[in-house]
Amino acid sequence: GTTLQCPYCDIPLVYHQDRQRLVCHRCDFREAPRRACSTCTGPLDYFGAGTQRVEGEVRRLFPAARVLRWDQDAVRRAGGSQGMLRQVERGETDIVVGTQMVAKGFDLPRVTAIGVINADTGLHLPDFRSGERTFSLLTQVAGRAGRRGPGSRVIVQSYTPEHYAIQAASRHDYDTFFTEEIDFRRQHRYPPFVRLARFLYRDRRDEACAKAADEMARKLARHARDRGVAMDLLGPAPAFASRIRGEYQWQVILRTPDLESLLDGLPADPGWVVDVDPQSLL
Repeated sequence: GTTLQCPYCDIPLVYHQDRQRLVCHRCDFREAPRRACSTCTGPLDYFGAGTQRVEGEVRRLFPAARVLRWDQDAVRRAGGSQGMLRQVERGETDIVVGTQMVAKGFDLPRVTAIGVINADTGLHLPDFRSGERTFSLLTQVAGRAGRRGPGSRVIVQSYTPEHYAIQAASRHDYDTFFTEEIDFRRQHRYPPFVRLARFLYRDRRDEACAKAADEMARKLARHARDRGVAMDLLGPAPAFASRIRGEYQWQVILRTPDLESLLDGLPADPGWVVDVDPQSLL
């Protein structure tokens, strides 16, 4: 099949059915949906597991239910979330189809069942906090169920249900999650056992990015040897988001137990963005 990508960010465009637009969620590039494949000229069929698609399936399976979709598009159209929250509080909704914003920001009454679709979507991203974020999200979602009434059921869809983050979240078992997560970070040398610094370079030419990143990696290695500081480097390599708004991104991730000594006296090259103790590597 064909994947329609943003011409400026090299990531797939997302189809917004109610707006009839393909949208890039990084740079906000938009275009009208295409009807035919540019490769084989065959008809294109848009599919996925976004809130609009889930809403359609819920309405098909439960035609008598009053369904409320709660995502950024719906909030924008409604002029804010408060009106939607009041609609739920007044008992005018039977099923809410929402994104993470519902789980993290609102206390919904009369919740008796919660379904989490593709719970491990973020679990396998190349970031050392992926397990932590998945566990946190699932426990937050489960915490919405049965707050103001009798106990309720939480159903989690996962391709890796045996993963410790999902297993621990299903039992609200913080101790087990911590034990497994801290062991993972110790083995793979991630915080809190080391500190990280992410060096990010952007340029409209991919070759210039690669060259600058290679030079930075060499400079960091020389600087560490001169200072007698133990460290290792991840990269140079393209960033997870390899191109944004027409600019390529390359990164070098520095990993060391003594970050202050290593950064002290390090010449600052123009064009580099340095994130010390990054919260995410994505």
